[in-house]
Amino acid sequence: MRKRDPRPVMVIDEGTCQLIGEAKGNEFDGVQEPLPDAMRVLLCLIDGAERRHRLVRKWQSQAAHDLHVEVEGGDIMVTLPGTSYAVTYYKLANSPQLHGRHLPDQVDRRSPISQAAFVGKAWKLANDKARELGWIG
Repeated sequence: MRKRDPRPVMVIDEGTCQLIGEAKGNEFDGVQEPLPDAMRVLLCLIDGAERRHRLVRKWQSQAAHDLHVEVEGGDIMVTLPGTSYAVTYYKLANSPQLHGRHLPDQVDRRSPISQAAFVGKAWKLANDKARELGWIG
């Protein structure tokens, strides 16, 4: 039989606590001492990592649809509306691939994605558009 811990028991209002696999109760049989500092730091790190992961996934899913692609003459321009991010891609006559010019040279704090992420997504969209137009294989 389990010995009862002599330390104080935390009391919760009637019917507000339900432990998995048990009926509702008004007592929480646990230690009320604060967590060790190392445990608190780990919990904060985990919480921060989970939050960052959710935000990055949200921004990446939104940003892929927010990029605007426009073809004008021999240029493919990709922009991220609401930011200063814009890049122009073109194909040289004897080149099998696209080349970029007017790449963003400053970080735009209004952007939901990094400057590098924008350039990478823009490159992919421009190449997809160039294939669609038959400019590259």
